[in-house]
Amino acid sequence: MKEVLDNDGNNLTPTDDWRVGRRVVELGVIADHLQQCKHCGLPLSLHNTINIKTYGLGSVLKVLCTNKSCRNINTIPTGKQHDHKIWDVNTKLALAAIDLGLGEHQINGLLSILNIPTVSHCMIDNRIREVGDVIESVADESMEEWTEKEKEMTRESDGNDNVTVSVDAAWQRRGSGRSYDSLTGHCSMIGSKTGKVINYKWRSKACRICQRAEISGNIPRVHKCNKNFTGSAKAMEPDMVVDMVKESRSKGANITAIIGDEDTTTIARLRAKVDPTIVKLSDSNPYEKPIRNRLYELKTNIQLYHLKVISYIMKCFNYLIAQDPSIKYKSLPHGKPLQDKALQESLTTLFQKYILNSEKLANLGSTQSNESFNKSVAAKAPKNRFYGGSRSLAYRVAAAVAQKNTGHKYTVDVRKAC
Repeated sequence: MKEVLDNDGNNLTPTDDWRVGRRVVELGVIADHLQQCKHCGLPLSLHNTINIKTYGLGSVLKVLCTNKSCRNINTIPTGKQHDHKIWDVNTKLALAAIDLGLGEHQINGLLSILNIPTVSHCMIDNRIREVGDVIESVADESMEEWTEKEKEMTRESDGNDNVTVSVDAAWQRRGSGRSYDSLTGHCSMIGSKTGKVINYKWRSKACRICQRAEISGNIPRVHKCNKNFTGSAKAMEPDMVVDMVKESRSKGANITAIIGDEDTTTIARLRAKVDPTIVKLSDSNPYEKPIRNRLYELKTNIQLYHLKVISYIMKCFNYLIAQDPSIKYKSLPHGKPLQDKALQESLTTLFQKYILNSEKLANLGSTQSNESFNKSVAAKAPKNRFYGGSRSLAYRVAAAVAQKNTGHKYTVDVRKAC
């Protein structure tokens, strides 16, 4: 096919590439632009496309006007754009990648199977930065909102401003029990009244730009370094908790008690660096599993032991932890109280050590909301992929925060803001 001149006087080689494979298009946008030629006003036909240029998932078609006295080459976009020709579809692709836990390889693998042109590293990296900054803003706004609600609910229920929060950290690489060498980690702070995230932090010991410069023996270019921690992976949690409590207090949340695991390092660091009077409440979750396991062991030894009884006893234990005085037998077999003497003796022995620690058990909290949040982070930043060398991890943790606080509608808020 002969070369033609575009409207700027540049050579344009006609090609049928636009017929190959599939494209993501907005039919309304194409229909509107094909309605008339920009010069003569006559209708255009997609059949007269002579060239295509691809920008990620977006494309620009070059459509020739067949009016012999015009012959104008019209530029037809396949979708909407924003902010100096940034394609909406590419921004939404980046948001989907963060929300669904996908990376560049997974995105291009999916596009290849669908026979859609793949996207470049530069394009997806730029769009992830664009949408990631907005996600962090949406997450911050949601935390401010829920912090105020937490303070309000605390005043209503307790008559004071002393906020209790649960904290828990997780790492993007699993520890073996003897080795904790993850390069990244995150920690959430959740209000005990609302069950929503009121603060979070992340730590990374890696920066992709710095590492590449070091390998090549060059000085790193000017950039926003992603590395914000130099200690051990195990030291990340106390560091993040101290940071969160300090920051939340500076913003008006009077945090006086934290719920966490039995690690004494975190509370010791808090009392040394923030407030020596901060109260530590134990997490109820570690107490439940040993009891349940022991009850199942008893089941094998006592023939008349019914599975419903285990559920009933665990329910009673949780009622006690929650200090709920309700006593009902309807969950037991046939709705009748237990009468087995051997079972009674075994249960008495089992719970004796808990009776000795009743004062501690009376003030337990729960980090289940934090654990649920950690699962959400793991879905957006899977442990088998490393996102800690760039801001991508921070964006994915922020997305989990926004989702925890506002639900999946956070993606709508992000799209509108973009």
